[in-house]
Amino acid sequence: LTVDEISRFYARPVNAGELGIYLSHRNAWQSALGAPWSLILEDDAVPMSFLPPASLQGPPEDGGSEMISEADEAFFRVCSRRWTSIWTALSQTIDGLRARGDQESAWDLLMLGRHRFGEDACIEGDHDLVRAGFSTCLHAYAVSERGARRLLDLTALSSPRPSLTEAGGRFGVEADFGVVVPIDDLLPAVWTGHHPRVDLERHAHAMAAARLG
Repeated sequence: LTVDEISRFYARPVNAGELGIYLSHRNAWQSALGAPWSLILEDDAVPMSFLPPASLQGPPEDGGSEMISEADEAFFRVCSRRWTSIWTALSQTIDGLRARGDQESAWDLLMLGRHRFGEDACIEGDHDLVRAGFSTCLHAYAVSERGARRLLDLTALSSPRPSLTEAGGRFGVEADFGVVVPIDDLLPAVWTGHHPRVDLERHAHAMAAARLG
């Protein structure tokens, strides 16, 4: 990330939309309890690299028709086929993980779509999986039941206040876990241990240590 990008995305307060997204993902994880795994999609998740027709990207113009056009219908058909393919591939991947029976088979989160900023790490085996580096955007991912429970524990808005004191006692700051960090900033900071903002990186370390062990 450039200095300008870091300033634009990370040097500002959390906005109301990000708070809503945080709570929506928590609701989705709550709904995922009781199922072996769940696919979670944000409302703008699209299974193709191209944009939908212009008529689907905003409200109709004044006096315009709200009827679905042939182009819209064609786009929906392509989406349907693509989501079916994605679901099949995801199911096969999860079955393959279960069959491994090793440490990698106990998964929490599988990203289907993301913006990658950090380096990924390879996972041994004949598959397309990687251990994700720092990434943003949680518009499409699968979560296991164990993963949903861990994410709910991680993002609960009440907790003990572990010390963020660094070696040598230079910081001595107490973490207030009754705050909201944008969810697609918090989770990659937890799974990679890194974040462009040092204070959020320390915050994620403390949260993970206190809640995930």
